[in-house]
Amino acid sequence: MTNVNPATEDMPHIVDGVLQPLDVAALAGADDPGHPPRILLRYGLLREVS
Repeated sequence: MTNVNPATEDMPHIVDGVLQPLDVAALAGADDPGHPPRILLRYGLLREVS
């Protein structure tokens, strides 16, 4: 039996060792203040009810 990563055991289509953790410092801009990302989600319809 192979060694299964607990984080991916319920996702059999993901091959262990292929995905690497994100390097957040490499993604940040030079003037980034370091706060967590802000994400806006819109929930609901954009059209009138039919």
